[in-house]
Amino acid sequence: MFRAFFVSLVALSYTLLVGTPFLVHAVLTRNTDTLYRVGRLGTRIVLWLAGVRFEVHGLEKIPRQAAVFMANHQSNCDPPAIFLILPPILVLAKKEFFRVPILGRAMVLRGFIPVDRQNREKAIEAVEAATKSLKAGHSFMAFPEGTRSPDGRLKQFKKGVFVMALKAGAPIVPISVSEGRKIMPKGKFSITPGILRITIHDPVPTEGCTLDDRERIIGLVRQAIVGGLSAEECRSSRCGAARKPPAARPTVPKTFEQPPPPGRAGLTAKITRSGRPGPRLSDVLSGRQRKFQAASKILLNTSARGRSRWPDSRRLSYSTRRRKGCRIVPWQ
Repeated sequence: MFRAFFVSLVALSYTLLVGTPFLVHAVLTRNTDTLYRVGRLGTRIVLWLAGVRFEVHGLEKIPRQAAVFMANHQSNCDPPAIFLILPPILVLAKKEFFRVPILGRAMVLRGFIPVDRQNREKAIEAVEAATKSLKAGHSFMAFPEGTRSPDGRLKQFKKGVFVMALKAGAPIVPISVSEGRKIMPKGKFSITPGILRITIHDPVPTEGCTLDDRERIIGLVRQAIVGGLSAEECRSSRCGAARKPPAARPTVPKTFEQPPPPGRAGLTAKITRSGRPGPRLSDVLSGRQRKFQAASKILLNTSARGRSRWPDSRRLSYSTRRRKGCRIVPWQ
């Protein structure tokens, strides 16, 4: 708790005291390169104070051309860590970050694009703007899950960022971030020093692909990211192979026969429930278990029309039979 408060205080002070003059310089000169380097320096200082260390694999797989870097999202330390290890990039970030004074203005000047997750039309506009910037040669970082995972396991991917990469024909570089949840768990204002393991995978080419190939590209990126996660983070069946479909239920109707009472050896009743395995006769008549003998007698003495052969005997109503999901068939 104390570490989290101290790191937040340092980050706020750095933004106000150092970020403000360089933001003014960027506005006057219309050049954000210096502001970008100052931001990287502040990010490095904050992560160092938080006790976050990096273990990075696959730096040689970063392409020289414009690309879309897609990573899983476990905690708030993921974006700044990836921001430090990659070459100059732009970010698709939720609009709430752009409301922060100084920081939000700096992000807009640099070309970061806000995404309104609650408004679908504005989200589409953000993807179109990112596509144009990507075609102009700017690389992007995005988190296809859309938000942090509460348990560290990979969530379902949003399709907008993949549409952006397909329209621009830019390669997608999958990035696996592991152990982030243990450092800064979602929903807790705490920081635990630890090692953040980052794995950069081979780029997934999208040149020549159309929107019809979107599901295939999503599957390739997801498979690559899963390969860099720990066994605990992949314990969910959504991370591994596709779940086997459930076995088909038998369609042959089940028939249950009730032996006739003494003195009625020539009569038998059967209850048929079509399409599903039916329960025992005692379960079908569970609502009338106290009068099971009387109900059995009624069933055994019912004709094809459902009328009793004896006027003084009781019979099941049509609504009762319909509720039980069965029909009464006399057996000759």
